[in-house]
Amino acid sequence: MITLERMSAEEMAALYESRMRSDFPPAELKPLKKLLALTKQGVYDNLRILLNGEEAGYALLLREDKMGYVLLDYFATFSEKRNLGIGKDALKALQAFYPKHCILLESEFPADAPKPEMAARRLGFYHRNGAKDTGVESWIFGVHFVNLQLGDAKDESKESVCAALESIYAYIVPNEQERKEQIRIGK
Repeated sequence: MITLERMSAEEMAALYESRMRSDFPPAELKPLKKLLALTKQGVYDNLRILLNGEEAGYALLLREDKMGYVLLDYFATFSEKRNLGIGKDALKALQAFYPKHCILLESEFPADAPKPEMAARRLGFYHRNGAKDTGVESWIFGVHFVNLQLGDAKDESKESVCAALESIYAYIVPNEQERKEQIRIGK
């Protein structure tokens, strides 16, 4: 049985050093200092994924409560626990954990990814588990993403998804000029 449990900032920092640096390419990994600041701000949720009470992975999410969205920023099953259906069940658990939010997912655009086959597998995983294309793509610090959603949003228009992503990324890059230089969200 999959359950989710909140991690403290200290536990998340330890996870960052022990797992996240090897689970994600450097271009996709935000600085730990930024993640801790967002956690302290109260807009970033650090969740431990448990399989029958044993730690099996993690999900880090950035909330946009006003519009009813949450961005799945980092999601991984521990390498030694992969191919057990944990990811599929964790996505369902996340939907139950955020019943009033639509979960946004970013998946690298396969043709532009350093490992296209891995990016295509990840995108396929999300589709097989109920994610729908939003029709919105984004370019975040030079990485090209396809944006998907799990669950229903109050307004599923491309404009609403773009507005939610813009609001979410304003937390990550508060400086508007820098945000314009580093982040592009489009249809």
